[in-house]
Amino acid sequence: MKVAQTLYEGVDLGGESYGLISYMRTDSVNLSETALTDIRNFIANNYAPEYLPVKPIKYASKAKNAQEAHEAIRPTMMSRTPESIKKYLNNDQFKLYEMIWQRTIVCQMNPAILDTTSIDIQINDALFMLLTSIFSP
Repeated sequence: MKVAQTLYEGVDLGGESYGLISYMRTDSVNLSETALTDIRNFIANNYAPEYLPVKPIKYASKAKNAQEAHEAIRPTMMSRTPESIKKYLNNDQFKLYEMIWQRTIVCQMNPAILDTTSIDIQINDALFMLLTSIFSP
């Protein structure tokens, strides 16, 4: 939480301090319309079209006593990719920010389609297994 607090309060990104994540003491799964627009625009501009769902994905909390006064934890700007600000963050800050950024992006992408092929070859007492997977959006 100390590391998250520093990301929330602000990090100097080369002369100016910016809060990099939204309020982190929440268990909400809701994202603001502004955040959804930012996330979807980033996906549309940086990934293949098939990654972007037709409409925003909305989630419902499963917790009975969820504290949802704040929106879900997310980057304040999707254009601040982890790699673009890595030089301004310490290792712990980078790892946490990268996880938050990645989870935010994928929560608004179409699910992956996985095609798996498995081949078992037995020669005498030896069993050889080959597993291949192909991912696509």
